[in-house]
Amino acid sequence: GGAVLAARVEERLGRMSPLPTEVRASVLGGGAVARGALLMAREAAQDELFAPPPSR
Repeated sequence: GGAVLAARVEERLGRMSPLPTEVRASVLGGGAVARGALLMAREAAQDELFAPPPSR
């Protein structure tokens, strides 16, 4: 389950980063994950549509 995956991710991050990192399985439920995904998608769309054009 989630705790096993979190432990594996934490171990891998420990090899990649000099900083200690704690990884925990989510307890928020699927609704929170979906809400976060929607917020990220909205932000990406806004950046794509309303960001100033790149300068040359």
